[in-house]
Amino acid sequence: MKPSVVLLCKANLCRSPVAAAMLEQHLGARGASCSVASAGLEVLPGQSAPDTFFDAARARGIDLRDHRPRALPADAADEFDLFLPMTRGLLRTLVVALPSAWPRSFTLLEMVRRSDAASQTPSGSTLREWLEQAHAGRTRSELLGADPLDDIRDPMDEDPEPYDVLFDRLDEATARLAAQLAELQP
Repeated sequence: MKPSVVLLCKANLCRSPVAAAMLEQHLGARGASCSVASAGLEVLPGQSAPDTFFDAARARGIDLRDHRPRALPADAADEFDLFLPMTRGLLRTLVVALPSAWPRSFTLLEMVRRSDAASQTPSGSTLREWLEQAHAGRTRSELLGADPLDDIRDPMDEDPEPYDVLFDRLDEATARLAAQLAELQP
């Protein structure tokens, strides 16, 4: 059975849909099979990303004009194997709402960083083994505060990163994640 990954941001307007599209592209380039979705933890009806964001995404080959924000489903703990919020704050919100997802929940940047470590390589591992290795030694107290190593800032915030910086960070992280997922055994 192919792994299922959900990328999460606040409203499912910008970061998570772009990251999901990029991850699918990178997995496809590697011939890897994985179910990829995106969702938001605080989706509000009628919200939309700015046109400038849509234009910047399209310039990167990602068309989000038909994207509709989706809230994380109530049964998400059973639906997804791996949860990847964009920030520690969103990770905290997720694991409070779905405590059983904690061992399978990392910020996107934390997951690739942990997996890049020599002792966390997925090569030859099953998804379950890989996640157990990545989760080993983690404590919930590590989630306190924000950390630029783990957080990809929201472009809808007051002090956003420029879109090109955001897209570069997401592209690098999803490329590394796709390489790791491609190494997993079924």
